[in-house]
Amino acid sequence: MWCYTTLSETVDWGESYAERLLTSPMGERAVEYGYASRADLEAMAAAFRAWAVHPDALWSFIHVQALGRKPA
Repeated sequence: MWCYTTLSETVDWGESYAERLLTSPMGERAVEYGYASRADLEAMAAAFRAWAVHPDALWSFIHVQALGRKPA
């Protein structure tokens, strides 16, 4: 499990995801498929940036791996 709690860390993650929404295929596809408008992406990016500087901000995620076997 990875956990980031300092202001510097949460700002890095918040800014990273704000930029991804605005400049990468992640945001482009949301608009293309009709899930969000450009204004929605701008609002979400602003929310990421506001969250990132909140004193209680926390970024955490878990990496999971699985191995499957096909019966012989």
